[in-house]
Amino acid sequence: MKCSADSSIGIQRSLRHAPCSTSAVIAQIGEIYTAFRRILPPDPATSRGYGAVHLRSRELAMTDSTIPVVARPLMQVTTAVYTPDPQLRTPGRLVREMFRDLAASRELAWRLCIRNIAAQYRQSALGYFWAVASPLMTSVLFILLNSANLLRPGDIDVPYPVYVILGTVAFAFFQDALNMPLNVVTGARGILPKINFPREALLLAGLAQILFNFAVKTTLVIGILLVFRVRVPITAVLVVIPLTGLLLIGLAVGILLVPFGALFQDVGHALGVVASSLVFLTPAAYTPPREGLLGLITAWSPLTPLILTTRDLIVLGTSIHFATTAMLVAASIPVVFFAWVAFRLAMPIVVERMGS
Repeated sequence: MKCSADSSIGIQRSLRHAPCSTSAVIAQIGEIYTAFRRILPPDPATSRGYGAVHLRSRELAMTDSTIPVVARPLMQVTTAVYTPDPQLRTPGRLVREMFRDLAASRELAWRLCIRNIAAQYRQSALGYFWAVASPLMTSVLFILLNSANLLRPGDIDVPYPVYVILGTVAFAFFQDALNMPLNVVTGARGILPKINFPREALLLAGLAQILFNFAVKTTLVIGILLVFRVRVPITAVLVVIPLTGLLLIGLAVGILLVPFGALFQDVGHALGVVASSLVFLTPAAYTPPREGLLGLITAWSPLTPLILTTRDLIVLGTSIHFATTAMLVAASIPVVFFAWVAFRLAMPIVVERMGS
């Protein structure tokens, strides 16, 4: 914010040569306020509800008769009215406010996304390689274990490097969605208690960053398919359906963990350990076993049909798990909405605890 030289000189002269009479002093105050109004832009009038706080703007005029009319500017005064009524008593209003703030936060989310992506790869010699480093290193580990006959993937229709890279990239997409909500909230810990803005902007920015990183990861998939000359059928475009399921499930669980992880760092540490270890309990590098404890875990895991369908659609063009995948995607949509509502209701309390 820059001040003009004329306005600042006028303010200094008003203060230096201020008379002692009451009416003259009041007139001088009006002139000083008018000078400041030329420097500072007026605050926009707002009238909206956010959480349990309703912000109302009203204009107040200085009504002292001794002040000239020119020196009686209108002043924007914003009042925060805290209501004790729970937001769930008016669910329709809550939903309208949620989607209104979601739409209003698009520009802020875009700027945050650009800033986060630039910060992620700034001062990095390898650059975008770090976006594919995690699934690549995990795939190399599984390939080494398979070459030493320590890991038997079962009956597969493609070379094992293709099989494992498709699985690990799909799992990495879920893992990024799982970790994102807590990461963006803890990363904004310094500004959340100080600046009032729609919290959905953080989630939108994180979602855009996930999609960008996944687009970089697809270069690894394209490369391995070209190396082993695997023909991709046209029906592989349906892969967006299981990928959407992986994204929604990861977001739902991650958003639900935000209120706990923002207040207790143990949740973040545990989430990192579990997320990195979960790849061994999913069919990312092997076909699901039919017996034993691992077979029971993979049979009940919602990630199993999603990862298998992702790989089958790219390689074969069809999958026997497609119907289960479609049902999981449909069921995950209301779960994500419920997580969003919980995030909306919990964030005022979380921000208050952060600032205390």
